[in-house]
Amino acid sequence: MQNCSFSASLTYAHMKSILARYYREGHIKKLALSLLAAAALAAAYLALWPVPITPVAWNPPQNTFYTGMFKANDTLAGLERLSIGDNHGPEDATLWQGLIYTVSQNGNGFNKAIASK
Repeated sequence: MQNCSFSASLTYAHMKSILARYYREGHIKKLALSLLAAAALAAAYLALWPVPITPVAWNPPQNTFYTGMFKANDTLAGLERLSIGDNHGPEDATLWQGLIYTVSQNGNGFNKAIASK
């Protein structure tokens, strides 16, 4: 049975010798030049080929600022904050049968009766 580190280093040494031989024979330079030429041709094609698109400037509508549904309001000014003590969260809450239910991040569950209006 072979030692795994020995076989891995042997494989690395073998790959290194193959790359060294290819480098000496000029194969890597040819491959690099071929890839560079292909990239240059692709870039030239994308940059110089005519396309049937006529660009048009976009004129945005006039800004109406805070009007309509974006106007300032105080709907949440009287909001009652519900305390969950030292617990962190919640991410979500649900309303069921007149109670608000929520769970903190550590799994503690809470519910609170709410007054209906």
